[in-house]
Amino acid sequence: MRRNEAPAPRPAHGRRSARPARRSPLRAAWLTTGLLTAVVVASLAATGGSYALWNGAASTKPASVTSGTSGLVVTQQSALDSSKLLPGQGTIGTFTAKNTGTVPLDVAVSTRGTSSNSAFPGELSLRFGPVATTADCVHGATTFSGRPGQVNAPTGFVRIQPGASSVVCTEVVLDQDAPQTVQGSTAQLTFALVGTQVQP
Repeated sequence: MRRNEAPAPRPAHGRRSARPARRSPLRAAWLTTGLLTAVVVASLAATGGSYALWNGAASTKPASVTSGTSGLVVTQQSALDSSKLLPGQGTIGTFTAKNTGTVPLDVAVSTRGTSSNSAFPGELSLRFGPVATTADCVHGATTFSGRPGQVNAPTGFVRIQPGASSVVCTEVVLDQDAPQTVQGSTAQLTFALVGTQVQP
């Protein structure tokens, strides 16, 4: 026993108290690592593997799709009798354009004039335009004017809905200064209509 050191107290029965056993640092590290490893392995075991995903399938009933149709006819045409015209005089007539299809149409109009007397169409002024009824077709009610073959109305001249009709008023006038050489001449005047489907 060293000096200045107090002797350890003895227990009541004369034995020293037992001290707790110390674990070595290496052993503690191994135990900790073992616990962590066990946790990781348990986690992998819980999340590992593959699962089948449930699914369902359904379909609609067959749907029928039908394309539309376009149709344009000219009816109720009254004749333009230009064989009886005198210089400065005119005659009027009408025709009806009907949409027989299932889509609305924007209509364009082009003209043509032919004659056995090639000078005659050049002495005619052709005028036309849409009107509400045939009774509204009078002198001056037209919109477009020019020589046959030169006067045309672009798309949108008139819009016709499916099943509906539009009346077109036409007028032809012989020039005031028409020469003697066109007397008794006859011209064939043609209006060509083209309907284009209105864009939805």
